Amino acid sequence: MSVWASDAARARFVRSAVHQEAIAKSEPAIVTVRLKRLNMARKDVPRDWAAALELLAQPGNERLNTKD
Repeated sequence: MSVWASDAARARFVRSAVHQEAIAKSEPAIVTVRLKRLNMARKDVPRDWAAALELLAQPGNERLNTKD
């Protein structure tokens, strides 16, 4: 899980060499990737894993990628 100040900041990271290298190195081990984007005020970002997992369990804003 990661928290970004803006979509632009997240997009810069996704395009960065650091992220591309991490993806390339981990790709052989990845079978399924579940992506979920939540937009919320900084004050509403969960401070613990229990609250974060509860938010992630709610339906919607989800993309599932599986290796063919």
